[in-house]
Amino acid sequence: MKNAFDRLIEGLINDYGVAPFNEKNHDDEVYCFTFENNIAIKVYQDNTRWVYFQAELGSCPDLKKETLLELLSLNQFSFRKPFLTLGIDDENIGVLHTRVPLVEVDNIEMRRIFENTISTASGIKKQFNFYHKE
Repeated sequence: MKNAFDRLIEGLINDYGVAPFNEKNHDDEVYCFTFENNIAIKVYQDNTRWVYFQAELGSCPDLKKETLLELLSLNQFSFRKPFLTLGIDDENIGVLHTRVPLVEVDNIEMRRIFENTISTASGIKKQFNFYHKE
């Protein structure tokens, strides 16, 4: 039986014309959307019913102090909701992340957060020249 999160994912699939994902195998499924600009967005839900959005930006070629400070400044506190957090993982892959309680999300809000994450990730990727290794 499909839950509220599954229906929200179906809404994104329909909105973006993405091929349906395989049948759900377990409750903590991770759904990955990849776009032409090589930004992959993973959407998943945890057992406390928070919905997570994680965009992978690629590798950052310039990890000088000035660049890192500029990247970190993007994490300044904001009342914007949901708040987006930028980081770099142990493989120098830029990651933009946010989360929101499932009870606060309907199809319209899900699409808004998804599109905001894509737009912000694209801007950061372009500004800091993140790239994907082939």
